[in-house]
Amino acid sequence: MSTAQAQYFLEKITTELVKNKLRETTEAACKYGAFGLPTTVAHVDGKIYMLFGSDRMELLAYLLGEKWMGPAPPTLNARL
Repeated sequence: MSTAQAQYFLEKITTELVKNKLRETTEAACKYGAFGLPTTVAHVDGKIYMLFGSDRMELLAYLLGEKWMGPAPPTLNARL
């Protein structure tokens, strides 16, 4: 990130728009019972699942009916 970009974002965080969005997002997280980061809320088949922690991606994939290939799938490793 360039110095100009960093300065731009630092100035934006003091705006009412950004402060209000942070309040709204925090209130929504509290309603779900979030207690830390990262928290993921998944809405699946009319049910709500709240997952806490970066080690829950396998469970999120399962809930979404997706195949979990790990943090670095073989196709990614082949390109590295």
